[in-house]
Amino acid sequence: MVGRSGGGGAPAVAKRREPDGAGASLPGARDIGPLDEVTSMLKEALGELSALRSDVDRLEKRNARLEGLLRESIDSDIEHRERVESRFDVVDDRLKRQDMMIENRNWEYDVAEPPEQAREYWNSIAGDDDRTDDAMKFLKAVAKCTTNMMRGQAGKMRVGVDFRGGDHRFPYHRAFRPHWTALVDAVEKYQYATKCEGNSYLGFQCVELPKPILKELARGLCNTHFRRLSLSRNHFGRDGIEFVMTYMRQNPLLRELRLKCNEMDRSQLEDFSTILREHPSLEKLSLIAVTGEELDGFELLRSIVTAGASKLKYLDLGGNMISTEGSALLSDFLATNPILNHLAMESNMLDDDDGAMIAAALKHNSNLRYLDLCDSHLMTEQGEVLLHKVEVLDPESLNSVACSNHTCEIVSDRVLSVNDRKIEPGRVRSCKIYNLLSRRNEHCLNVLHFDDIPVEILPEMLRSIHKHSKHDLTDHERYMGRVGYIHPLSLVYEVLRRWDKAMYIYGTLVRVSSVE
Repeated sequence: MVGRSGGGGAPAVAKRREPDGAGASLPGARDIGPLDEVTSMLKEALGELSALRSDVDRLEKRNARLEGLLRESIDSDIEHRERVESRFDVVDDRLKRQDMMIENRNWEYDVAEPPEQAREYWNSIAGDDDRTDDAMKFLKAVAKCTTNMMRGQAGKMRVGVDFRGGDHRFPYHRAFRPHWTALVDAVEKYQYATKCEGNSYLGFQCVELPKPILKELARGLCNTHFRRLSLSRNHFGRDGIEFVMTYMRQNPLLRELRLKCNEMDRSQLEDFSTILREHPSLEKLSLIAVTGEELDGFELLRSIVTAGASKLKYLDLGGNMISTEGSALLSDFLATNPILNHLAMESNMLDDDDGAMIAAALKHNSNLRYLDLCDSHLMTEQGEVLLHKVEVLDPESLNSVACSNHTCEIVSDRVLSVNDRKIEPGRVRSCKIYNLLSRRNEHCLNVLHFDDIPVEILPEMLRSIHKHSKHDLTDHERYMGRVGYIHPLSLVYEVLRRWDKAMYIYGTLVRVSSVE
C-alpha cells in the first residue's frame, strides 16, 4: 500500500541525489582570462627590457668609441703641445747660445800660467824637459777648449780636452786648479749649445781626475747634454765610475760613451748595466780595459750583451781578457741578428772554438758590418781560416758563394777579409760571383758547370754575367786575388760555345753543321 501525503495532494516523488560537485563550475575558471593578460603583459615588459638592454649596450659601445676618440684627441693634443714646446725649447736654447756668443765674442782666457814650481815639479817626476813641455801643451789645450766654449765657437761642437801622451797619465797638481775651475765654468755656460747641437763632444784623455775635480765637473755638467763623452786613462777608481753613471742618468741625450783603462768593480757593473738598459739614447759603447782583479771579463761580456742587446749599434770590449770557456753566449747573441753593426773584441782570450761558433752565427746575421778579433791570444791560424770561411762557404760553388755572408768585414791577425764594410753587400756578393766565373774562365770550366742548366734560363745567365761585372775595377781587384780582370764578353763567349744550347730557338734545335 502506497502511502499518501496528508491533505489529499499528489503522491510524493523521491529526489535523486546528485553526486558531489556535479553541475557546479570549476574553481577559478573565471580567472583564466586575467592570467593570460598578465602573461602577455609580462612578455611585453620582458621585450621592452631586452630592447632597453640592447640600447644600453649600443650606447655603451658608442660611449666607449667616443671616449677612445677623445683620448686619442687629447693624446694627440698633448703630443703636439710637447713637440711645439720642444721646438720652443730648442729655439730658446739657440737664442741663449747666440746671446752668449755676442756677450763673450771678445772673451780672453786670463788664467795665469802655472808657476815655476809646477815646472820644477814636472822636472822632478819626469826627469827631462820633454815631459814638462807635454804638461804645458796639455794646459794650452785646456785654455783653447775653455775659450772655444765661452765664445760658443767650438766648430762642430767637438769640445775636447784630449791629450794623447802614450800609456801614462799626468798626475794632478794644485797649480792646475785654476785652469780646471775656468774649464768647469765654461762647460756650465755651454749647456745651451749642447742641447741644440747633435754632435757635441767632451773628452778627458791621459790626465788624472781626482775626487775634488770630479765634483767640480759634476757641478758643471749637471745641465749639459753632450752627445759623446770619452774618458781614457784617468785612473779615477770608483769615484770616476760613479761620476760617469751619474751623468748617464742626468743626460738622456747621450749617444756615445767611451771608457778606456778606467776599472770598475762587480757592484758598479750591475748598476751600469741597469742604467744602460733604461737609457733612451745610448747606442755606442766602448769599455776598453775596464776589468781588473774585482771584475772578470766574461761577467762584463754577459752583463753588457744582456743589457744592451736591443739598443747598442756599436760595442767595443777590447782588452778585457775575455774568455768564454766554451760558452755560446756571444755566438748565440750574434745569431739572433741584433741591430749591432760594429763589434770589437780585440786583445781578448778567444780561441778556435769561439771562432767556429761565431762563424756559424754569422750565417744568420745580416746586420753586423765589422768584427775585430785581432790579438785573440788563443786563436790559431787554423781557427782564423775557419772563421773567415763564412765569407766564402765553398769557393768552387756559385750557390755557396751567393749564400755566403757578404755584410761582415772580419779583421784578424793572419787572414785578410774579403768583405768590406764600406762597400754595399750587394756589390760584395756580385764581386765574389764574378771572381769565381773569372777563375773558371781561365780554363774554360764554366761550360762544364753550366752543362745541366736548362736552356730556358740561358738569357738570365747572360744578364747575370753582365750585372755582376758592372762594378768598379778597384772593387774587383780586392776580390779577384791573382786573377786579372776578365771582360764579361769573354764569359759570354765561353757560355755561347755550347751551340746545342745557344741555338735552341723556338723549340727547334739548330746544329752548327746545318748552318754550314
